[in-house]
Amino acid sequence: MRRSSVERPNRRTILYTSRGVGYQDRGVTGALGPSSERMKTWNRDSWGQSALGQAHGCLVAAVFGVILGWFLAPGERHGEALPLGRSMQRAQAEVDSRVGIEGPTASIAGLVPQARRAAAATDLHGIQALLHADPEETGARVRLLLARGQRKAAAELLRMSSRTEPESWAEVALAMGEAGQGDMALEFYIAAFERDYWPDEALPLLCSLNPAGLLEFLDVEMERIVDSDSWYGELLTEARAQALSALDRNGEAAGLLPPIEDYLQVSKGCTGPRLLGEDWEWRTWSEVAPKRVEAVLLAALKERAYVGTSLVRLARIWSGTPNHARLRTLVEGTVQGMTAKQAGELHLAMAPYMGWDPVLQALEQDPGDEELAWAVGDHLRWQGQESAAIEIWVDLMAAQTDLWLDSEVLSQTVLRAPRILLPILEERLAGIEFDPEEPSRLSDALGGVAAIHWALGNQDRTVSLLEEARRASPAEQYWSSRLRLIRLGCDPDL
Repeated sequence: MRRSSVERPNRRTILYTSRGVGYQDRGVTGALGPSSERMKTWNRDSWGQSALGQAHGCLVAAVFGVILGWFLAPGERHGEALPLGRSMQRAQAEVDSRVGIEGPTASIAGLVPQARRAAAATDLHGIQALLHADPEETGARVRLLLARGQRKAAAELLRMSSRTEPESWAEVALAMGEAGQGDMALEFYIAAFERDYWPDEALPLLCSLNPAGLLEFLDVEMERIVDSDSWYGELLTEARAQALSALDRNGEAAGLLPPIEDYLQVSKGCTGPRLLGEDWEWRTWSEVAPKRVEAVLLAALKERAYVGTSLVRLARIWSGTPNHARLRTLVEGTVQGMTAKQAGELHLAMAPYMGWDPVLQALEQDPGDEELAWAVGDHLRWQGQESAAIEIWVDLMAAQTDLWLDSEVLSQTVLRAPRILLPILEERLAGIEFDPEEPSRLSDALGGVAAIHWALGNQDRTVSLLEEARRASPAEQYWSSRLRLIRLGCDPDL
């Protein structure tokens, strides 16, 4: 997964002592256990330090003895005998051989069964491999499991590992959110948060799946900080506002946001006017103070700032009111200075408020615009006019002249009606002849259709097409690498 997030500085330094735990927060010391003065007294006390030293030595010796005895005992481990002296590398190799993985990724792929056995807390080798793995290696294994769609195995791996990158927890939180697992998404979101990583990509998903749980966590976290105006405090405040908005507590959410008038910035010089804020913030303010929002958006239109976004937000406020009639005049005046594609995008965004006729007219001018064709076709099919929708999609497919470069557009189109559209695409592929002077033309076309079959879930057909592509252009190693990824159970990223 290719994810990015906002990495923040450590907000807290944990102080572990023999009598409790304290923390320092941006120069301010709080206490979860004893007071800082008592901790200083304990550390200065010579008898206390001596007793601690002796206890620490005994504890280390006891733990070392238990571990040594475990390694030397030749008994049964999780249903299989472990011969004396077997190395971790050999055990890992045997796990790899059992799952049929070969090559440089074998040590990573072999962790899948290990992670599941380790979850039962009985497999010594699996547990040790997880607890002592390098953080980057663990992160690579997590990403591999996520790429294979094995979210639960990735979650088990993180729970068993003591050394992991905080980004790994954020990636699992996002994956769980995308799968609709709100409770687990929140669990891993908090885990990333506690490791000083702010997984902001997961926030919208959490607010839609588990806003109450998120708000409860954020409320507790807010009680622990002293300076609410700090960078960390601002992040928490914004997250709380988003959670409150998701719970329809817009009045409370607006109280945590800047004044709506601050969201429009009119600059001079080379920097043009800008509209700030996320869509949920504008929705919140529209519920609380629609007149103030209307004034800001009209000012933004006057300054030509984000005209499409401004019109959509005005339409939400004016929908069902007498002001709705003003929309058409504003839209007609706005599209005068736009290109045909920009005007089509604006008409599409305004379709829920102004109807689909302007969108149909824009599509007639440019039938190769995939966004318009998809949207109009979906709309027609929803109205029961599937034949008309398919006709639009066939015209769109005909406008895509390169099966390789246009494979993403073609796959999204074919997915809408594969029973009818896929045979048309296969017939088109069969019409491409092999040119020994330019073998990549056929191999790229085969690879493009393979990508479409992969998106449809047709793995066997994907493999056969990639093998044909490799035969058409043997010098091109790309197709071999895609086949290898598929056989390893990975996404070939076609």
